[in-house]
Amino acid sequence: MEFHKLQSLGNDFVLLFEPQDDPDEALVKRLGDRHLGIGFDQLLVIRHQKKNTWSYSIYNQDGSSAEQCLNGARSVGKFLYDKLGQKNIELKVGDQTITVNVLVNDNIQVLVQWPQFVEIMPEGWFYSVGNPHWIIDLTDQTWSKETIRNCYQQRPVNVSGVYRHHPNEISLCTYERGTGFTHACGSACVASFAALHDNDLCGNELVIAQRGGCAKMQRQDQLVSFEATASWVYSGQVLSTEQILYQGASRQDRQHSYKEIL
Repeated sequence: MEFHKLQSLGNDFVLLFEPQDDPDEALVKRLGDRHLGIGFDQLLVIRHQKKNTWSYSIYNQDGSSAEQCLNGARSVGKFLYDKLGQKNIELKVGDQTITVNVLVNDNIQVLVQWPQFVEIMPEGWFYSVGNPHWIIDLTDQTWSKETIRNCYQQRPVNVSGVYRHHPNEISLCTYERGTGFTHACGSACVASFAALHDNDLCGNELVIAQRGGCAKMQRQDQLVSFEATASWVYSGQVLSTEQILYQGASRQDRQHSYKEIL
């Protein structure tokens, strides 16, 4: 089985290019284990549909499916540009279509629909970018552990804390369900930008700093333009899936819980 390792903003992915079969939960867990497998935040499976249109499926470390991954979409764009020379592609996941454009100096733009506001959450806002995000503004407050514990137990979501340095720049830290804390989260960037913009806490442009690097956000009518870099880490082969499946219990078998947020 051939695989490709890519990263965007430190968010790392293993990409499978048109595999014969989709991976099952057990294989995803083993591949995702950073000690016993390859290691990744998400596993991406891409398949060609027509011309510059591709579908992709997203799997978390624990084997669960994810509805969206925008840093993953950027990494797919980098892969297809390097492999096939495609600079402009459309990615379909579920009922969503994302536009990915390769720019200069490894910058890649992702265009996605403006996120859907769902409801006011304790200490913040709930937005949907295909997957659910709870955005908490930590500029003038700290995490309320009891509130997060109670809400997360009832509704496991991606939880993000933002700190506003000034109107055009924030820092962002995200806990992704099914993965844990990550260097970056693309859909959390989009949800955070929308939450702050809708509440008059930022303008039409925003720079978001995460552990893995900085991203540039811009509102374009009903779209969000999300620019950052992506790079190819390495490619390789697993000669036999049994090498992964039977080398021991996966560290990803444990259930991520709210305790890791605290």
